[in-house]
Amino acid sequence: MIKIYAKPGLIDFNQLLSPVKIYIQIVTKFSTMKSFTDKYLFLLS
Repeated sequence: MIKIYAKPGLIDFNQLLSPVKIYIQIVTKFSTMKSFTDKYLFLLS
């Protein structure tokens, strides 16, 4: 893993990871929205 970071092929590695990063961002946004909605519904009930 460390060797990959040291090599000049770092850009390729980042391009490989970017969809994963985007997916994680979407999931975190979704989960925070869900928790917010749950809190809101809890306050209403």
